[in-house]
Amino acid sequence: MINVALVSHSPHMHGSERSLVCLAKLFHNSRKICPFLFIPTPENGEMTTVARGFDLDILYTPPNPWYIYQSPERSEAFNLFCDTISEQIKIYIELYKTINADVVIVNTLTNFIPNVSAYLLGIPVITWIHGVLDASLIPGVDASYQTFVDQEMIRLSNRVIYCSAWTKKHFEKIVSKKHSALIPNWTPKPTNHIAYDPALKTFICLNSMEIKKGCHILVEAAKIVKDSGYTFRVDLIGAGVECQNLIDQIEFLELHDFVSIKPRTTDVEALYHHCTALIQPSFYESFGRTIIEAMSYQRPVIAASSADPENNIKDGKSGFRIDPGDSKQLAQKMIYILEHPKKAEDMGKKGYRLFKSHLDGKKAKRKLKKLIYKTSKLVTTPKEQLAFEALNRIHNNSFEMEGIDHET
Repeated sequence: MINVALVSHSPHMHGSERSLVCLAKLFHNSRKICPFLFIPTPENGEMTTVARGFDLDILYTPPNPWYIYQSPERSEAFNLFCDTISEQIKIYIELYKTINADVVIVNTLTNFIPNVSAYLLGIPVITWIHGVLDASLIPGVDASYQTFVDQEMIRLSNRVIYCSAWTKKHFEKIVSKKHSALIPNWTPKPTNHIAYDPALKTFICLNSMEIKKGCHILVEAAKIVKDSGYTFRVDLIGAGVECQNLIDQIEFLELHDFVSIKPRTTDVEALYHHCTALIQPSFYESFGRTIIEAMSYQRPVIAASSADPENNIKDGKSGFRIDPGDSKQLAQKMIYILEHPKKAEDMGKKGYRLFKSHLDGKKAKRKLKKLIYKTSKLVTTPKEQLAFEALNRIHNNSFEMEGIDHET
């Protein structure tokens, strides 16, 4: 039996967290691979609720101290961050020992403590990269530090998994082919199916409320559709820093009866079953998990042609692709869906066939199983050692643990 620690960077259920839960479900009750979800506190986060619903094994970790918000130039705050690193490494080491971990899979590039802790115990690490966070967009942060940590964290990993071809292309200059694998994200086939109901006239958008996600573009499009005389609804499901701006925009455009903001939910099945189409208006989307989820529920998709959605949507067949930021074009596609319910239903069915062909979890399971077996047999190389030493130096040698001798 190979024990695998699946380390989440968040207790909530955004796209990458849903992918991690799906991975745990793939191997739940397996006779050869045993998954353990590592979830940051608070314990009452949505991920805990979902994991308990599937009877998955859970361990709790400290809150994630994201390095993307740190800067060595702010010495006082950075020194406190380094103190936190030392304390959390000790906790992760004990947790890995508790489950007798053979492999660690770290979800996304935000926290290097799980990687460092595994390195100190001689446990091989797989970093699962779900997207690209442009640190230059974070106010008051010098992106050079974040870029350095990204690179060293990848070098510290024994293997890297990309969720999409777009993500792979972004990192391919710093990751060798033999140390990486492209395994497109997947979603399980829904257990229930409710037939497409064009009478609903409800568009949904599941997103974090951030400017890059383009929800304000969707609100602009809703105004155009409303002014064109159509009856419909748009439900924005999520949370984030842009919530108040979106509320103000809805108020200003007098869209109260047409657009609503709803909190995150773990019951995404109900959302997909009772929608006319999914809209994904992001300016860039490394994979777009909600797109394949909608396809699995046989619902058409309208998405901005940004990054990987271009590979998952057959324009005019399984849905529509639009130019990022083009609210008029988005409104036109929404109107088409409303005016052509039969064609919209056919789009959903074609999307489902695409999902079944290469986005179902069965193929991913075979690839992941093989990768986990191979990784479990790896030992530390000079590449990982150099990355560890570089990260250790820049973080005030906070990785040095008394009584812990690195195992090779």
